[in-house]
Amino acid sequence: MNDSIVPDRRAVNAAYVLSMPGVPSGKACEGCRKQKKKCNEKNPCSRCVRLSLKCVGAGEQRYIFRIQSSSSDSSPPRAPPATYMKVSPYHSTPPAQSVLFLQKWDDMAKSLWIPTSSSNQLMASFVNTIQPSMDICYNLGWTYGSIYYDIPQRLGISKPLDTAIATLVSAHGEICRSEREISAITLVKYSEALSSLRICLNDPAEACKAETLCAVSVLLTCQNLIGTYNQQAVTHCEGAAQLLQARRFIYNPKDRLEHKLLFTLRGSLFFDGIFKDKVSRIYSSKEWQRLLENDIDFTTSEGQIMHCIAQIPDLVRRGRNSRQRSVADNNIAEEIRSRYEKLITVLEKVKASHDEVEPSSVQKEQSAVHSHAYYQRRYGTCLMFIILTNILLRAALMYTTDLGPEFSTSPSQGPVIDLNSMAALISEVNHYSECICVLASQAHQYRPLGASYIVMCLMVAYMGTDEPEKQNHIHLIIEEFRNDFPNQPKITKKALEWMRRRLQFENVDMTAYDGSLPHLA
Repeated sequence: MNDSIVPDRRAVNAAYVLSMPGVPSGKACEGCRKQKKKCNEKNPCSRCVRLSLKCVGAGEQRYIFRIQSSSSDSSPPRAPPATYMKVSPYHSTPPAQSVLFLQKWDDMAKSLWIPTSSSNQLMASFVNTIQPSMDICYNLGWTYGSIYYDIPQRLGISKPLDTAIATLVSAHGEICRSEREISAITLVKYSEALSSLRICLNDPAEACKAETLCAVSVLLTCQNLIGTYNQQAVTHCEGAAQLLQARRFIYNPKDRLEHKLLFTLRGSLFFDGIFKDKVSRIYSSKEWQRLLENDIDFTTSEGQIMHCIAQIPDLVRRGRNSRQRSVADNNIAEEIRSRYEKLITVLEKVKASHDEVEPSSVQKEQSAVHSHAYYQRRYGTCLMFIILTNILLRAALMYTTDLGPEFSTSPSQGPVIDLNSMAALISEVNHYSECICVLASQAHQYRPLGASYIVMCLMVAYMGTDEPEKQNHIHLIIEEFRNDFPNQPKITKKALEWMRRRLQFENVDMTAYDGSLPHLA
């Protein structure tokens, strides 16, 4: 482990507040703790109300770190060995399983010692970002995937992963403090993480390790928090795609980290595969199917969604070839329609679960908050994929079938496709787009990190509708949510139009795109 890594000192100091085991460290809010003011520990506290400040963390118990005994070695503390469970490893587990996850990590955190080495300090800082008492608005574990709960036991054995986590902890602290500019310290750590990863990738054996792939996944999250520079639309997705291919998509099902890595990365790879030819060409049709489909999670709604969209990147590629060469391929529209209808069936089940947890019924209890946020995000994600598939289906009917206007034998007669069917698809996509706008209004309470997923949903909703007034409304909501991450490039209407044209099978120039895709964990 490189001792030059500088952990987030606030998190380390928090671990030293009280060294006696079993003694609470206080429930003051972050603002009062930082200013060393007395806090009445209510949410919101009286001081934050009086000064019109955002009250974060009031009334929440902090983590307690035990003193490291003199007989202990200096190696990083390890989490208890995890038993393999055949459950869905997504952004968050369903409510009942989520509670078990949280309880497990509460117990683990209370058994940790005070950090005395850079490895232990890094672990203490990172655990502070995923601890159960961390507000869902800022909790990295809930926002970017339960894979983060398996990372602490891997720290101290892989420099790329350690430096990536150090970068993430630093960037996360700045998001929590609502800083508008990324600090030089964070950028230096990011540079060190990239350098460590670059060196590791030169060794084929090290490059294929789970820790290396995990480092790439963490850097994807870092890129989402600190932004891209020089208006570059390049992310770490391409590197992750190549590493997965080099591993031949083989992972140890009993290694929970490897098991979850595949699920965590496939969402980002899916979107990059649709919008970026360079990523799309990495995998063959069968490889895309192998990446997105998995028998382990087929019984979950998320797994069923992935089964429905597994062939979409390849269908988009075929659609572009068909339109560019003006060669009809009726199979494309039929295959997309089949997936669209299956997604609608999944949506009905997802919506039913979502509607059972009304926003007004959400209490302050952690389990209730997690339950509502989980079902809300699952419903929004399903809506997003349905709208995307709807766009592709309409494009396929127009540009890849012999019934479309481009293949009509009598252009003067206009398109001969079923106009009623097309009108029905347009009506459906407008309804789904409106549903996402409603979800966005409900997701405000989980901003910034807990509602970060809604940006991608809104982008797809914008691309789905042709009504200028509705597009303007959606774009305003996108800008509002995007302001939570000021260092990210603005998502302009020009960028959204470019993305929509890509979904309509146009081979538009990449330079026409002046933004970056949000990271979909």
